[in-house]
Amino acid sequence: MLIIGRTILLACTLCGSAQALIPSASAPAPDAAASLSVRLDDGGGTPYVFYRRDNICGKGIKNPASITKPATVNYEALLEATDEVRKIKKNRIDRQSAEGLQLMTQAKQKVLSACETVRRANSHCGVWKKITRRDGVGVADITAKVKAEMGGK
Repeated sequence: MLIIGRTILLACTLCGSAQALIPSASAPAPDAAASLSVRLDDGGGTPYVFYRRDNICGKGIKNPASITKPATVNYEALLEATDEVRKIKKNRIDRQSAEGLQLMTQAKQKVLSACETVRRANSHCGVWKKITRRDGVGVADITAKVKAEMGGK
């Protein structure tokens, strides 16, 4: 772990992004190694701030410059709207049990499919749990459209 930490610190120092190692006071401090590997910023002034793990669907965006028209959703609310999650809560099924994992997988697949349909219909480049613009301009929230696509429950 010590060698990996030094390697990351050296890489951040050489790339000029050593500030990524300093946790923000306003945000919870995630695992430093995990956040460094998933935070995307080309350093060239891309207008968006996001984490790769927050991408729900899209064209496999790897370069921040390729983001043109993103959308956000309230992922937890969409999961709660699925029959599978309702069944888990109603029957008090452990999410880590075999049945719970199967139901959660089905719920996530249902949300993903609906997000992809709405994304394509509205010409969005990707759907994110959270993405913001540096200049403060809002990003489209398509939660209601996705919920309607899933059955409107």
